[in-house]
Amino acid sequence: MYRGPLNPEAVRIVRTDTVQESFIRVLSAMEALVAAVRPEQLGERTPCVDFDVRALINHMIFENLAHAALAVGNPIPSPDATTDYVGSDHRAAYHTSALAVRAALSRPEMLEQRYGPPDAPGSMIVQQAIIELLAHGWDLATATGQPTNLVPDVAEHTLSVVRV
Repeated sequence: MYRGPLNPEAVRIVRTDTVQESFIRVLSAMEALVAAVRPEQLGERTPCVDFDVRALINHMIFENLAHAALAVGNPIPSPDATTDYVGSDHRAAYHTSALAVRAALSRPEMLEQRYGPPDAPGSMIVQQAIIELLAHGWDLATATGQPTNLVPDVAEHTLSVVRV
């Protein structure tokens, strides 16, 4: 979730004309990654040292729900590490969170609104969701032996946003 100061250069280079379509493509790739995780892999380590696979998926669900809540003006759910968003079915839980964030961040008016703090344009909120998905998607893919070349064109642009 975007909490730091807003970098005007990052805002400037976000592709407002394609950011929502890019988000949908990345979200679909994440759904496929999570769907391919076998239950016996949930306890495996990930490159993200604080998370095993289950905890990483739990965090990804939280990020989806938090971005969805922010976009529609609802309170952001608790980031408390003890909150279990996964439940007994990681695939279904992730899918439900993906439906919520897809609906919230795909609204046409999303890009015209401001969100905050830090008073960010909607395009930056969508871009931040892409950053989170790609970063944690790479962690998940690595931990579960899946391909890590996730939506390469979007990943390349996202890296330029992160680097400024």
